Amino acid sequence: MTVGNDQSLLKHFPCFPWLFDQITAVERKSTMWINVKFFASLRELMNRAETRVELPEGGSVEDVWLAATDGREQPANVLAAVNMEYVDFSAPVSDGDEVAFFPPVTGG
Repeated sequence: MTVGNDQSLLKHFPCFPWLFDQITAVERKSTMWINVKFFASLRELMNRAETRVELPEGGSVEDVWLAATDGREQPANVLAAVNMEYVDFSAPVSDGDEVAFFPPVTGG
């Protein structure tokens, strides 16, 4: 059931306002905000250094990539880090995490 800001629920159950608050709090927690950073050539490709995306709970780094890039396909060998630790694109993310994307480092 989606409650949102539907105050009409209180009309039907006026003696349970605390329950309405609990239901709407659970609904608000069903999404999370992720801070996203792009480095080096990815920054140029995306035309921005950082952004913030909203995802449903249970999202992964891959979901962050898709949301932050409007569904753009990943370039080959892109690396990802969550809170400054390397991760696979299947790694889970949590509300408030920082996810960074950058091309592989080459040397010579």
